[in-house]
Amino acid sequence: SFGQTAEEYFSSGNDKADAKDYYGAIADYTKAIELNPNYAYAFLGRGISKFQMIPNDLSGAINDISRAIDINPNSEIFYKDRALIKAESGDTSGALDDLTKSIEINPNFPNAYIERGKLKQKLKDHSGAVVDFQRLIDLLPKWDRPYQLIAESYMVLNDATAAMSSYEKAYSIDPTPSIAPFYAYQASAIKAELNDFVGAISWYTKTIDAAYSNGDDRFNLLIKQSFKYRGSCQEKIGNLIAACADWKKAAELGDTDAAGWVANQCN
Repeated sequence: SFGQTAEEYFSSGNDKADAKDYYGAIADYTKAIELNPNYAYAFLGRGISKFQMIPNDLSGAINDISRAIDINPNSEIFYKDRALIKAESGDTSGALDDLTKSIEINPNFPNAYIERGKLKQKLKDHSGAVVDFQRLIDLLPKWDRPYQLIAESYMVLNDATAAMSSYEKAYSIDPTPSIAPFYAYQASAIKAELNDFVGAISWYTKTIDAAYSNGDDRFNLLIKQSFKYRGSCQEKIGNLIAACADWKKAAELGDTDAAGWVANQCN
């Protein structure tokens, strides 16, 4: 290591952090700081490594990132990263302040909006969360995740129509089987709750198709529930033959309610 520069130690620290060797990363970042006491990103890297190591050092992580902010007070990234650690430590007020400062520095910084919105959700400030997630949607209209998050807050705020529209939008952005079954199922359930049974049937069908395309066992419950509730919607619009077909499938998948309905209502 003879003659290494601060930049070389910093680069080595990054490599070790990427490999989850956080203690080694901290040692290299410390050497970089010894060579350059104003190396803001070395303080940031060391702080994040202190946060990620097991057991973590939250106070040490906050102190390091605070030092990075002292050196460079105009970095939205530094404030956002310190906010995440403050939130983990239980300092939600400090975390909100840091995220707000991050946004003041860069009003177009998506990461700060999503983290502030999620933190507001945890604090039950769903109206505030909606504002942040809507701003995130304005910045990244082709990302499905903000629509899911805003839908969750709309549901708490009893705005089922807005929640349904958000889940539909999330599905339209990312209809791939990896996440689509969840989006489609949520839209289906809300449509059924709003007595849009024809719309619910359509979306339960999307759920089933996407879940089968995915092939992941974690969607088995969604498939069973979708057959069950699609059958209920079919019954409500007077299509008992289709309802029985769905209930029989749900019963085959282990749903006892559906099995009872088949026994009582289907030939």
